[in-house]
Amino acid sequence: MSGLLAGLLTLAAGQFVFPGPGYNRTLVDNRDRDSVCLYWGMESITYHQAGGTGVTAEQLQAVRRSWQTWNDEFARCGNLALQEGSPTTDRRVGYDPDATDNLNVVLFRTRDCDDAGVVPGNSDPNDRGSIYDCWDYGDTVIALTTNTYRPSSGFVLDSDIEMNAAGFEFRVCPATGCSCPIGSGNCNIADVENTMTHEVGHVVGLDHVFDNQDSTMAASAEPGETLKRSLDLPSRQFVCDVYPQGRPSQACRVTPVKQELGTIAPGCSAGTGAPGLVALAALVRLLGRRRRS
Repeated sequence: MSGLLAGLLTLAAGQFVFPGPGYNRTLVDNRDRDSVCLYWGMESITYHQAGGTGVTAEQLQAVRRSWQTWNDEFARCGNLALQEGSPTTDRRVGYDPDATDNLNVVLFRTRDCDDAGVVPGNSDPNDRGSIYDCWDYGDTVIALTTNTYRPSSGFVLDSDIEMNAAGFEFRVCPATGCSCPIGSGNCNIADVENTMTHEVGHVVGLDHVFDNQDSTMAASAEPGETLKRSLDLPSRQFVCDVYPQGRPSQACRVTPVKQELGTIAPGCSAGTGAPGLVALAALVRLLGRRRRS
């Protein structure tokens, strides 16, 4: 499919998307004709690694390489710097407008909230992931990025990445990828760098691409895949277009294009499944929160 048509694809039947040359920008509301795109209006983003039980130094280094891949592209033609802060023990996801210590965290959840004994039966289902340090988005979702933003402008205030180490075996694979054991019926191997590079794309404002499985922002990944470690040309062009070097970051107003597609199941899956949108209630009157897997 041509780059033009790729820019017209939507997240689900009847929704709208801001078209770019082979990439899709994340919108505040995919159903709103007057919606704005998410983007960072500052000069730098600092992320903090929170790790997880059993997470190795090699895996943390793979996370670091993913952020550096994007940072190298921003250094080439963009106006935003991505930098690593000190490690943190803070494993909360989201944004507290009254707090002074909101961090952009990267963490591996190693327990599933639905496993016996992890979460008390009377817990708040909206917060149990952060409260009980567990994965709460289903067993087919590899990773998930939560962006908190101002709906009026699309300015991103906070972004957190959770990795589903409860349901997937995260490895640092060779460049050619990891192979599943012969005869394995349900291989759940996921390359750390492949997954993280995709998620950082959500952090900076990219949405999924559904017509090009070779894209960094393709909506699914095969077991052991490493293709998304490198930025495809449209994702690199997004950096130059939206965060132009020497100029302010670019907002957008949407002239919507409607295109019907087949039904897309919610959640980000391994294999060839295509994820959709999980919409959350506003945090406060002037804030919104979006999660992208």
